[in-house]
Amino acid sequence: MNANDEFVTIPLEGDLTIARSDVVRLQIAKALENNGNIELDCQSASSIDVSFVQLVLAARISARSHGICFRIKQGRNDALMTVLRSAGFIGADGISEDALWG
Repeated sequence: MNANDEFVTIPLEGDLTIARSDVVRLQIAKALENNGNIELDCQSASSIDVSFVQLVLAARISARSHGICFRIKQGRNDALMTVLRSAGFIGADGISEDALWG
């Protein structure tokens, strides 16, 4: 698999917080079982906390170890950008925003 192959999009909406982390984890795990490239669409998420970011980073590492591309669908989500900045994932000492999408 490579970044030019098709992606399975997982639409995520509503609260992407610790309270729903098991549901989101299961959705991602099911998609990983299919060995296809994965794209998370969280543009309709209303609330995001750092547990979601941790879950995404862990899933991304797992996917890459199996040759699967794993990315967040490009597009602004203010809740996601806020948690990424406040937790230090992007900004002065964090990764660039572009690294999130690919």
